[in-house]
Amino acid sequence: MNRFNNKIGAITLVGLAALYMILSLSMGRSAASEAPPNLAPAEAAVDVWQATALLAQQPQPVVVDVRAKDQYEQYHLTGSTSMPGASAHDILKVSQGKPAILLVADTDENASKLAGEVAALDKTTHVHFLKEGVRGWYLTYEVPTPLFNEKPPPYGWAEAMATVQAFVHEGKGNASEVVAAVGKLSTSGYMPTQLQGKKKPAAAGAKKKVSGGCG
Repeated sequence: MNRFNNKIGAITLVGLAALYMILSLSMGRSAASEAPPNLAPAEAAVDVWQATALLAQQPQPVVVDVRAKDQYEQYHLTGSTSMPGASAHDILKVSQGKPAILLVADTDENASKLAGEVAALDKTTHVHFLKEGVRGWYLTYEVPTPLFNEKPPPYGWAEAMATVQAFVHEGKGNASEVVAAVGKLSTSGYMPTQLQGKKKPAAAGAKKKVSGGCG
């Protein structure tokens, strides 16, 4: 069985943290108190794993769904606020005092544009948008059964998915445990909802068409 090995990742993170602290101290700044810079609109996109970790780590993040009401009612992220067609000013009104905003839109293009407008108005709030919208979220957390996947889930995958689903659906779980589970899922390389198409076999007895004439 394949076991998840977080040792290398942990060593890397510790090394990066130490390097950042040294650089911060050399520049007269505190690495512990300084917030990371806001992301540019092109870099504000987060995938399902990154978005889940963001929601687990940030205290009371704001999730704003700007899709049409019928789309929101069909499916949405648990705890998200429906604000169809909301402007950047509208979003900032409901996110006052919150450290992070996660936007959900019908297209990445619309989400990126709105994220840029929000970031331009407020430099202190970190603005992100869910890449691929609710489609990727739904396929990851609502349909995690290995469809058309002949390989079984790697060791620990099912347990990690259960931990993350409990957080996503019910808000349960310790933040560090949820983030650790997300790390296992994101680095497993296992795609449970990826359809693996197979080529259709050639029809039995099929004959090649012969063209041409005499001479």
